[in-house]
Amino acid sequence: MSSLLTFLFIILSFNFSQAGSCETVDLRDQLGPILNQDGAGFCYAYTAVDILSFKLGKRVSPVDIAMQYVKRRDELMYRKGLNAKYINEINSDRKNDIASGGFVRYALSYSQDAGFCEDSKINSNDFRTDRDLFRGLVNLNQLSLQEYSLSDAGSASCSKFSQIQKIFPGVTIADIQNTANQSNLMNVGAKIANEACEPRFKATTPLRFRSLVNPGAASENLTSSQYNEIDSVLSKKQPISLSVKMDKLYNFGRSSVSSQPRHAITLAGRKINPATGKCEYILKNSWGPECDRHYKVRCEGGYVYVPEDIFKSVVYAADYIE
Repeated sequence: MSSLLTFLFIILSFNFSQAGSCETVDLRDQLGPILNQDGAGFCYAYTAVDILSFKLGKRVSPVDIAMQYVKRRDELMYRKGLNAKYINEINSDRKNDIASGGFVRYALSYSQDAGFCEDSKINSNDFRTDRDLFRGLVNLNQLSLQEYSLSDAGSASCSKFSQIQKIFPGVTIADIQNTANQSNLMNVGAKIANEACEPRFKATTPLRFRSLVNPGAASENLTSSQYNEIDSVLSKKQPISLSVKMDKLYNFGRSSVSSQPRHAITLAGRKINPATGKCEYILKNSWGPECDRHYKVRCEGGYVYVPEDIFKSVVYAADYIE
């Protein structure tokens, strides 16, 4: 009997210790709906929107953040002297990808510089189930490559403009065409977004952003002190944008989902799993509310629940608003 009591005491002490170091924080109801980026490489924009909207108290547009990011990135690279060579690289990339991924820290900064766009002004709800919306992104990409125009013969061109307009419902097809005619490969998306977003809004006071990366190697996992900082920020009930090695959480090899070993995702909380007694971190994904069988950890309603030991083996960058 004494051995049994001792065993139970150890188990209870362990769970108490775990609970004591895993204060429950749950921000899911404050971060807006689970959206689906589908084939658009906007994960960095979706998680940036989560932490910006939480801070601003107003939902901002992930598509606008992505458009402003692409413009700033491409123009910066062009000014660095790559010129025609870089334009050719952009052309090649755009033919294969609607928009490549990005860094959350720059997306936050660029969006603040441009001013924020209300989410209601640009349609970015679900690129997977609304195929016209997704095709609008594809068509916007082709428009930036000047592969068609409104004056093209036939109805196909008009259909493409109609699908682009579905993303930017406040902008007429004629205005989209006029803007495209006055734009270049690097800025056409941002210019159309600017028309849709006017007037933009600013934070009452400038936001201050903090980024965490391993000081020894940016691609390596964060240090223990940086994980402690993440826990401290979360304890203050603030969401955090994370860059993670998604292949440790998702089995790409047995899934139809394109391999995305590097992925941006939002830390929405943490709590003890009563079934295991372990601390789990709650991650808000941007792959829709469905959870397929290829997740290596528990997934419910688009949220991924990651045990602490695994969590600390996958995060290689974090961004939050101070």
